[in-house]
Amino acid sequence: MKSTEYVIYLRKSSEDKKKQVQSLWDQLRACLDYAKQHNLNIKKRPLDFSMYETDKDILEQWNLKDERDKKLFRDNDHLFIVKESYSWKDSGTRKKWWALTKYLISMDWAVWLMSYSPDRQSRNLVEAWELIEMVEKVWMELRYPTFHFENNASWKMMLGIWFVLSKQYVDNLKETSTRGSKSAHGKWTALWYHKHGYEINDNKYHEPWQHFDLIRKAFEMKIYENKTNVQIIRYLNAKKYTYKHWDELKSISNNTIKTIFEDSFYYGIFSYGGESIDLREYNPHFKPIITEQEYNKLTAMYQANKSNKELKERKKEYEEILPFSRRFIKTWDNYSISGYIPSFKERFPDRLKKMQEKNPKLQMIDIIKDHQIIFKVWCKKSNLAGYEVSYEKLKPYILKELKKLKLNEEHYEMYATYIQTSYKQQKEENNKTRQTLQIQRNNIDKEMCEFIEKCLGKERNSNEEEVYQKKLRYYQSTLDWLDSDINALNTKDRDIVFEFQILSEFLKKAEHYYLKASYVQKRKIHEILFSNIIITPKNISIKPREGLEGLFNLKWQAH
Repeated sequence: MKSTEYVIYLRKSSEDKKKQVQSLWDQLRACLDYAKQHNLNIKKRPLDFSMYETDKDILEQWNLKDERDKKLFRDNDHLFIVKESYSWKDSGTRKKWWALTKYLISMDWAVWLMSYSPDRQSRNLVEAWELIEMVEKVWMELRYPTFHFENNASWKMMLGIWFVLSKQYVDNLKETSTRGSKSAHGKWTALWYHKHGYEINDNKYHEPWQHFDLIRKAFEMKIYENKTNVQIIRYLNAKKYTYKHWDELKSISNNTIKTIFEDSFYYGIFSYGGESIDLREYNPHFKPIITEQEYNKLTAMYQANKSNKELKERKKEYEEILPFSRRFIKTWDNYSISGYIPSFKERFPDRLKKMQEKNPKLQMIDIIKDHQIIFKVWCKKSNLAGYEVSYEKLKPYILKELKKLKLNEEHYEMYATYIQTSYKQQKEENNKTRQTLQIQRNNIDKEMCEFIEKCLGKERNSNEEEVYQKKLRYYQSTLDWLDSDINALNTKDRDIVFEFQILSEFLKKAEHYYLKASYVQKRKIHEILFSNIIITPKNISIKPREGLEGLFNLKWQAH
């Protein structure tokens, strides 16, 4: 057997371009960095690469406008990297993808697949299901820089949940946007807190504020003058810089300045809840403080700092244990409830090290128990200041909510009506389109037969014969095109039924999946299904993600 080598698959949809932050080159950069970090080998491209790249594609890439992207392409042109710009809302439409999967299966464990995230591989449930089956049958191993995945039963289950519910969420959000009850950019307006150097205007957009130039100067001192954080803080304090934090004016601190320098918001990428948007395209009021090149330079400076990198890794290890992402749990008066593990450093690292002597594969998340994860309201201004609750006490409420996720035919019809994309409506639309296409096909077919009949028995010189053959090719290509569209509609009808079957199967087992999930997996389930948890003195309220409200009863009493 050959050593394990990975093929990289990159995809950027041909639709909804403004909603896509990561270009093909950004995705490639992330994949290559991930491979280097984990010592993974990327396979060299085969001599015949025509299935994945045309001469036109190669020429365009050799003449990219962005010098950084051009260098990235030229440095890695020898590697097996498949790039595809195509929407994947319907199954069976991607020639490159299916040629690649067929190749991977034929390699028999020698080559594996890496992508930026699972949605780069599939955004329709039929092909997502087929991908999971390929993993299940050990035909394929998957790696993602942005999505932790392991080839075992638990993570295959998580990948299925991700595909199914993310698909529902994306489609429902699009439907909501289409009918006008939510503006296309509403989800990406500012949150409840200000970014440094910006204010939130009446339309809830971030726009430059009075300290904009001062924050810009802080970035310049770090990037171009290599000043320490302490020196920059002294400069800002001398300029009497303060910022608003929960109705309180505060001076800049070391942790705050580090947070600013590590935030991609300041060059234009706003990330929240596992998703991102390019404000430079989406927010007419936004003005970046730094360029993307300056941000990358700053990031490289931080990565070169070994102690800072180690601290960041320790912080990441700690955060991955918590079942809720930052700001997921809030008080009714809008204060965050932060998670922590008492005596974490003193109790667990040595214990883990001792247990790893018997089981080297054990990780920190394997030895933490539900009752050891505590969520506390630290802010003294909150009416629930000092309130504590363990994950062990929160978990039954989440399970109670998950029990409601049972989708039978009656529920589906109600849900379909709610999101205005019922199977019946879709099929009626497909039938109308199919009838129109069939009429066009019949007319073309009739016209072609009449043309052939008219030309039968006539002598033609070479020029006339060329015109005759050209006309026949036109008719045939038009018929092929119409047949292709009709077949695509038939596939859509099949996919609608199949997608509902897949969705139903996962939702019926949601509680079972959750109980078997690790803390990392639980956090992913929370992010997919829920928007947040709100705790009041008497009640607990769980808010579903937008577009999934119809599957849940929004509130229930805490006991």
